[in-house]
Amino acid sequence: MTAIAAGLGHTLAVTADGHVRGWGSNTVQQLDVPAGLDDVVDVEAGLDNSFAVDADGALYGWGRNTLGKTEIPDGLEPVRVVAAGEYHTVALDVDGQVHAWGDNTWGQGDVPADVYDVVAVDAGRIHSLALSSDGTVHAWGDNELGQTDVPAGLDDVVAIAAGMHFSVALDSNGDVHAWGENEDGQTDVPAGLDDVVAIAAGSAFALALESDGEVHAWGRPAQGQTTVPEDLGPASAIAAGWAHGVAIELPAPEVETVSPEEGSVSGGTTVTITGSGFTDETEVLFGTEPGTDVDATDGGTRLTVTTPAGSAGTIAVTVTTPAGSVVLDEGFTYVAASQSPSPSPTPTATSTPTPTPTDTATPSPTTTPTEPPATDPSESPAPSPSDTGALDDPLPDTGSAPAAALAVAVALTAMGGVLFWRSRRITAGS
Repeated sequence: MTAIAAGLGHTLAVTADGHVRGWGSNTVQQLDVPAGLDDVVDVEAGLDNSFAVDADGALYGWGRNTLGKTEIPDGLEPVRVVAAGEYHTVALDVDGQVHAWGDNTWGQGDVPADVYDVVAVDAGRIHSLALSSDGTVHAWGDNELGQTDVPAGLDDVVAIAAGMHFSVALDSNGDVHAWGENEDGQTDVPAGLDDVVAIAAGSAFALALESDGEVHAWGRPAQGQTTVPEDLGPASAIAAGWAHGVAIELPAPEVETVSPEEGSVSGGTTVTITGSGFTDETEVLFGTEPGTDVDATDGGTRLTVTTPAGSAGTIAVTVTTPAGSVVLDEGFTYVAASQSPSPSPTPTATSTPTPTPTDTATPSPTTTPTEPPATDPSESPAPSPSDTGALDDPLPDTGSAPAAALAVAVALTAMGGVLFWRSRRITAGS
């Protein structure tokens, strides 16, 4: 199941393949899902009627149609979400505009002009709520018990829920706020709630879902609606009907593929894991080191995660959700980076051999040098080896330069040989 909803005496759910299932009361055909309805992404259960939204944003309604509450207005599509009150309906389209129809005796269908850029809506018995993208809550309709008196200073809200005569909001810090009727303690939010990720409101009770999958309930307990089953494992979704609660139990995670299966020991590889049961609270370990930027998408069937640094070799990958863990013993292989050569040391000054020139006519300062005799380069004495890596074949003795100049030239050539040799090593190793 991927989505659930609860009404007065019936429950709806959406299966992973986009079909609607229902159970409970069917006295006015609230469970008679229209033939051919598929690819559904969300459902809503009213007092005695039902709604579904498909992937194209088309809205469907069935069951009792008191005061036209299931009559879909022309031109409404595409719809993002729908909410059912007792005799009125509120819908949010993909452009962030709110629409309402059915009973409007208490103004519950009069959407305020300043309500726009909306991301969520809900409907109580005879009041309505909307949440703008900036975290602002709007409320209208009956306010006899203060259900539309949004608390001053309430901001940065991420979720809303409307009960029969009370309202609930969840802020970005995971804190729950409630206002309106409190005859049965429905607005007495329990102390100790931590990191709440979802809320729901019934007739006179409320539910909260924490990030670890634990469900909490408070308010009217008369029919067991606030008694969370002891054997309920971590949940992924909750819904509140008139006097009953519903939760989707989170399945243990399963892993099908890990791609790519290898990456650099320096980390930073983006890995995609497919399977099921993934949530926003999923953690991934590569060996003993946690991955980063973990993101669950596609209805909990796909994870992306960035690898940490590691050591060369194959290691286990562990995927953990509030419902359990799965371990792939040989899930990922770290590959060592290509060997890079060490930087060449800067040549140090050492004793440079100075060859003794032979058959060299040293010119007199006052005479013109004579033409040097032809010299066989192989007969020129080579400099003695040194730790500078001197060239094997120094310049031949031309007999045309003073000995000191020739010595300097040979020394520089020898140093050049060191540099050239180092450069050649780097090129060969790249």
